[in-house]
Amino acid sequence: MPKMLAEDIEWAYEQISANKLYGNGANNMVLDLQRPEIKAWKNLINLEWIPTNEEEMNRLKEFEDMHKLDN
Repeated sequence: MPKMLAEDIEWAYEQISANKLYGNGANNMVLDLQRPEIKAWKNLINLEWIPTNEEEMNRLKEFEDMHKLDN
């Protein structure tokens, strides 16, 4: 696991454990919106990148199948 991701997870765990998820601690965090994981999360919660036709759904299915073989 990349060090940056581990640190982010540890920070989130601490915020949730201390019941500070919606407190000032979370609001002071500056996000780099260009980080791939943040962009992916924004796209997911904004319902972007949802397949809109059968061709795109098949393309994504092939990608998922290839990824399963790698793991």
